[in-house]
Amino acid sequence: MEMVFLLLMQCFMITFIEAIFYTKGQISSLQCTQHSFCSERDRARWLERRRLYQILFTLRNEPFTQIQMPMPALSINRWHNYLCYEYQSAAFLMENDSERWQIACLWNGNDINGTCAPAPPSNKPIDYIEPEKWRQMLYKFRKSIGCTTKAIWEAEKAQELYVCTERCLHGGIGYMPVLFIAMTLMISITLLCFRG
Repeated sequence: MEMVFLLLMQCFMITFIEAIFYTKGQISSLQCTQHSFCSERDRARWLERRRLYQILFTLRNEPFTQIQMPMPALSINRWHNYLCYEYQSAAFLMENDSERWQIACLWNGNDINGTCAPAPPSNKPIDYIEPEKWRQMLYKFRKSIGCTTKAIWEAEKAQELYVCTERCLHGGIGYMPVLFIAMTLMISITLLCFRG
């Protein structure tokens, strides 16, 4: 009984301390998943992908071995294969404004894993792009870099894209309501344990 109470108290204190740091702005990154944090360092990765997209767009109808490229053909081919099946953020690579967008947590449908990338501006903590629109964007992107027919048609399987800019782990619920819920659960469990 005491062990359960101590564990609940420890979880509550950790959440409370995180909330205090978050509200004072001392946590500079956005927690996307249990083990993934989004920050401005993800912008450097995005800029690299944008550069690769521009190379792939230029080479879409050419065999990789016959053109002078700034990167080895094997690396370009590997990125081409990756981007042809990436469904969480790749379509935004076509957008010139994406370099200035806010870094957000993106996930597709019921995926457990998210990715960190720039996302279109929104005033909501959690927004989404409808499935049909997201499929069209993926289809257009994959066609623009010369993906295989199979990869292009795989875009039809994509679900809606969720875009989260804050409180992603808590489903958009603020820290104070989460603390209130945690405290209520802790008190309820404590009362149930000591009742019997």
